[in-house]
This record gives sequence, structure tokens and C-alpha cells, in this order.
Amino acid sequence: RGRSSRSLTAALRSLVPLLTQRLPELPASDALRLSHVLWAYATSGLLNNPTDARACAGVFTTGAAELLSRGLDKFDAQALSNSLWAFATAKQPAAELFAAAADEIVSRRRVHEFTIQGLANLAWAFSKAAPELFAEGPRRSVAAPDLFAEISAAASESIQSQTISIQRYPEA
Repeated sequence: RGRSSRSLTAALRSLVPLLTQRLPELPASDALRLSHVLWAYATSGLLNNPTDARACAGVFTTGAAELLSRGLDKFDAQALSNSLWAFATAKQPAAELFAAAADEIVSRRRVHEFTIQGLANLAWAFSKAAPELFAEGPRRSVAAPDLFAEISAAASESIQSQTISIQRYPEA
């Protein structure tokens, strides 16, 4: 187990320069794959080593640029929540990305597209990675104040509907 983990870390480390260069070449329709790359680096353990963390920053910088240039409306709920979660987990700065995501989710009323896990990931990611979007000041997002209210309402609705299903079909 330890050896395979080290092998994976070594493989991910060796791919950093290539991925930084090639991420923009992923097809625009491949949003989920982009989110998987970001997730892999966020959870790889490479970010615990300062040298690797600096190298991985390029993957996240390129990833943020790709997310923004492709348009967040092209990303399904899972790819969007996984990507934002990856940035927060990796402690990678992406204020512009988070502000655009808050606007996308609120203005297009997309919050109901997310699973309960996706909603939890969104709430956690925004609270960890982009608290300045919610504070008074120049970086405050116009959509941010409504975001947590919408996440809360959607989560409550989802839990309520699951409770009703369990009551109707207790054996299922």
C-alpha cells in the first residue's frame, strides 16, 4: 500500500509539467475529466511538500483559467462542485473562479442540479477558499450573499424529499 501510494505520487509529480501545458487541449466537452485532474492533485499528498506544491500550483492556475475560459455553464453540477472542492482542498487561490461560480449558480438558478453531497462540497469549498466573497469590502461577490441561502434551501428540500421517500417505501 505504501509503495503504490509512493508510485502514484511519483507519477503525478512527473505529469505536472505536461498537464500544465496540455490541460487547455482537453476538449471543451470534457469538463468532468478536468475536474478529475484537479481532484487527483488536491488529494495526492503532493501539496504537503513545498517544492511539489509550488509545481502543482501551475496545474491549478491552468485549471482555473480553463474553467473560466470554457464557461462554467458548460460544467455539470458534479464537475463544478468537484473542481471547487479541489481548489479549496489544495488551498489554491482562485477568487475570480469562486466569484464566477457563485454568480453562475445563483443567477442561473443551478443550485437544484446538485446532489446533497455536491451541495455540501459547495458550502465547504466556498467557506474555506473564498470567505472574502461574503465579507463587506471590495472583493464581495454580488451573488455570494444568496449562495448559502440557496444551498441551505436546496439541501433542506432534498433531505425532506428523501425523508418522504423513506416513509413511503421503508423497505426500499
